[in-house]
Amino acid sequence: MATCIGIDFGGTKIAAGLVDISTGTVLAKRIIPTLAHRPPEIIEADVRRLVAGLRDDAAGTPIAAIGLGMPELVDVTGRLRSSSYLPEDGRPLLTHLSAIAPACFESDARAAAAAEAHFGAGRPFANFAYVTISTGLSYCLMIAGVPYRGARGFAIHFGSTLSYWPGNDAAGTDAIVEEFASGKGLAERYDRLSGRTGSSAEDVLARESADPIARRVLSDAIELLGDRLAQMIDMIDPGALVIGGGLGLSEGFLCDRVEPAIRGRLWTDANRDTPILPAALGADAGLIGAAWLGYQAK
Repeated sequence: MATCIGIDFGGTKIAAGLVDISTGTVLAKRIIPTLAHRPPEIIEADVRRLVAGLRDDAAGTPIAAIGLGMPELVDVTGRLRSSSYLPEDGRPLLTHLSAIAPACFESDARAAAAAEAHFGAGRPFANFAYVTISTGLSYCLMIAGVPYRGARGFAIHFGSTLSYWPGNDAAGTDAIVEEFASGKGLAERYDRLSGRTGSSAEDVLARESADPIARRVLSDAIELLGDRLAQMIDMIDPGALVIGGGLGLSEGFLCDRVEPAIRGRLWTDANRDTPILPAALGADAGLIGAAWLGYQAK
C-alpha cells in the first residue's frame, strides 16, 4: 500500500487527506476554511500545517507523494499559470512539500475527474466528461483513465467564455455562464437583484419557493447550464457526463433540474440516453484524485 497526501484547494475550503492509492480509501482527513481574503503567505502557512498534521496522522508511514489540486490554470509542466491564493506562483510551497515527498500541482477539475475514473462513477466508461459545479465551474475529459490536458494544460473551461444568451429578453445578451450558474455567481447575482448581501448558493436554493428573485436566478442558471452541457455532450460525445461539486451534488439539483435541462437540448435522439451521473466520491473526489495524480507524476 502506498500512502499519499492529496490536497483539494477550493475557494471556500481546503481539504487534505491521507489516501491509500491502491484503493482510493481516505485514511485521515483535515478540512479548514480557505478564507481567501487573507494574504497568500497566511494561506500557504495553513497548507503547511495541514500537511504536518497529516504526517502526524500517518504515524511514521512513509508518504509516497503529495498532490495539490488547484482552482487555477496549471500547465502541462505542472506550473501554476494563475495564482489567486499562493505567493510566488506556489513555488515556495512546492519546494517545502518536495522535501517531504515528490510533490506537484494539478488542476482541481483534473484531480476530481481522475478520482472518479479510477475509484468512482467513471470506472465503467472508456471515456467520460467530469464537470464541477461548485464555487466555480470547470470540466475535464477523461480518456482511457488519463485526463486530457490540451496543448497547454488549460482544457478545463466550459463556463468562462463570453457567449450569446437569449435569456428573457428578445434582444439577448452576452453571458459568462460562471457568473450566472456557479455557486459564487448564483449568490452574487441574487444579491445584486434582491438588494441583499452575503447570500450563499444554499440560501438561494432555500428561498426559491417563496422568493421570485431566487426562482428567476435559479431558472436562468439552469437554462445556461443545460445549454452549455448539452453542447458539451454534442461536441465530444462522452461515454457519460459525471457531475460533482458542492452545488452540483446538492439535493435535487442534478436529477430534478440540470439533467432535464440538458436532455431537452441535445440535438439528436441518438445521444439522448448519455448517462448523466452524480460523482460517486462526493466531496472527497478532489483530494483522492490529487493524491492519485501526485503518485503518477512522481
